[in-house]
Amino acid sequence: AVFRRPEFLATAQDIADRGVTLLRNDGGLVPLDPRTTKRVLLLAVSADPDTIPAEPFERELRSQLDSVDSLHVDTKYFRVEETHLPSPDSYDLAICALTVRVADRKGSVGLPADESAMVHALLHAGKPVIMVGLGSPYLQEGFPEAQTWVAAFSVQDVAQRSAARVVLGQVAASGKLPVSLPGAAPHALHVGDGMTTAAIPLTLQPAGGEIEARLQGVFELLDESVGEKTLRGGVLAISYQGRQIVHRFGQRGGGAESEGDDSAAFPWTLPNVPLLTTAIARLAEVKELSLDTPVAAVLQGTSVQPPHDGWRGVTIRQVLEHTSGLEAVLPRTGPATSEVLRFAAASQVRDTFPYADAGIASLIVSTLTGQPYPEAPDDMILAPLRQRAGGDSASRADADSMEARARDALILGQLWMNGGIYAHRRLLTRKTVEQFLAPKRQGDVSYTAGWEISPAPGHSFSPKAFGFTASEGASLWVDPAHELSVAFLPDAGAKPAGEAPPGDAHLGALRAEIHDAIYSALVLKK
Repeated sequence: AVFRRPEFLATAQDIADRGVTLLRNDGGLVPLDPRTTKRVLLLAVSADPDTIPAEPFERELRSQLDSVDSLHVDTKYFRVEETHLPSPDSYDLAICALTVRVADRKGSVGLPADESAMVHALLHAGKPVIMVGLGSPYLQEGFPEAQTWVAAFSVQDVAQRSAARVVLGQVAASGKLPVSLPGAAPHALHVGDGMTTAAIPLTLQPAGGEIEARLQGVFELLDESVGEKTLRGGVLAISYQGRQIVHRFGQRGGGAESEGDDSAAFPWTLPNVPLLTTAIARLAEVKELSLDTPVAAVLQGTSVQPPHDGWRGVTIRQVLEHTSGLEAVLPRTGPATSEVLRFAAASQVRDTFPYADAGIASLIVSTLTGQPYPEAPDDMILAPLRQRAGGDSASRADADSMEARARDALILGQLWMNGGIYAHRRLLTRKTVEQFLAPKRQGDVSYTAGWEISPAPGHSFSPKAFGFTASEGASLWVDPAHELSVAFLPDAGAKPAGEAPPGDAHLGALRAEIHDAIYSALVLKK
């Protein structure tokens, strides 16, 4: 009844986290930022028989790092004489995890001589090495040339996970040495010694008052647009260098039918299209599909009927690039279903208002996950990221849904800006991110699989920027070069059927002015 209760597991993890001790960090390798780390070699060495040395440590590393090649050595199953260190050219950084169980009458608290020789060879290979001692606290004395040393004084799973969490900056190093190490290099260590580090949150933190003050001119532009009746209101959300601010302006959108919940005013806006792109990228990550998978192969056997001339070989890549040549009439509210989609042949010219492609993308995600839209992409992407970051995983039902959508949009932007990781959860590898951001050009428009590149709003975005602007006016633009994301969710008011929203002719110019003002206030101002 009481074994493995969640609160007990959380307490155990917290105790183990606080016990991890950083003994040496000459090269400043700890914490290791998983956003920028590239090729990692893990050498896991056990001084005892072990079928998978340091397996919990490795599993935690792989959940965050982009590329990890591993080599295992123990005293029975993977002997030193049967293994060889790879060429230093094959990795950028090495992590060496040593597991030594301390037991009565064992006779040793160190590594066998042949295993020690392999570790020394790794330390002299010319690449940076993070040493991680799991178990015996006396291991550091045997490797004086090691310049980075993290110690967890246990081989238990929870301690191994904590060691990886400290290495990757998920938690700070704060432990203290329980014994004296007179033979440690470059000087002796004593009981109570231990360095401290700061964690890398990998989440968006609230912006301080200084950033908010710098943005006052931008907020005044929004207030002027409301006063001039260009917009009814809306939300502007900005993240800059890991700090976010969400600003509500004007009136709440929607009509009487949406009182208390303004989500009805935004049936096909952010984060829908970027979220669908991210969900499909995640499906590609787990090998459920590829960009060149035919749409027909995914929707075969479903109730979705193709257009009169068939799918014509349309691929998922074409759907995301909006070159599918399909048109659709989608509902203004509610999930897209086969009953409300009407497909017809169209030209192969890229459609900048891709209702058809958004509808097909939602059906692809729903078909492969077995969940309806919009629950499928939200549960795949946003809910786990909110939960990992300590947020409300049910914020989709937040009464202030425009603010919630804007925050979600910033999370998506930060996920892609981070190279596929957010809140220390990696959903996409760097390879997948690069595949979905590979640019193409048609006329004056540059685009990728699911994102726009140019024309970007305003004149300030760097060439590395990407984003999406929906036909209703909502937009998300991400500029990795300046660590900036901007989500703009304007409410132009209700529009009669077949008519453009009020102020629509001025919205593009206003969007450009707002983005340029943000750059002037944050990026260009020193």
